[in-house]
Order: sequence, then C-alpha cells, then structure tokens
Amino acid sequence: MKFEYQRKVATLNKLKKRGTNSEALEKAKAAVSHLHTRYIVDMQSMDSTVSEIIDYGMSSYTQNLFCSLTVSCSPLF
Repeated sequence: MKFEYQRKVATLNKLKKRGTNSEALEKAKAAVSHLHTRYIVDMQSMDSTVSEIIDYGMSSYTQNLFCSLTVSCSPLF
C-alpha cells in the first residue's frame, strides 16, 4: 500500500505541474487522501498489534521468571 500511495502522490504532483483540468486534479487528490487514511489506519493497527505482542511477551517472561525464582528459592524457606 505504501508504494501505491507514493505512486499516487507522484501522479498528483505531475498533474499539479502540468496544470491539468480541475476534475482530474480533484480525483487525484481524493485518491491520495483515501490512501493516506488507509495507510495511517494500517500503521496504527500494526503498532497496536506489536504492542500487544510485546506486552504478552513481557507478562509471559515475568511469570516464567517468578516461577523459576519461586522454585529455586523454595528450599531456603
């Protein structure tokens, strides 16, 4: 999607330089805006997923560490 967005932005810039009719320019702007919104939503979704994976990994790591410490320290008590 990133490449499609970059391609549409490049097309929009070419249209601006050429001074084409306003209808084509507005269609290109709408396409770029739509792709930009989709791109932002996808990035936020990916960030959320990565955060959840990290949180899960940290909680799992903490639980495993606690269990191993409990087992190794239990003979002392």
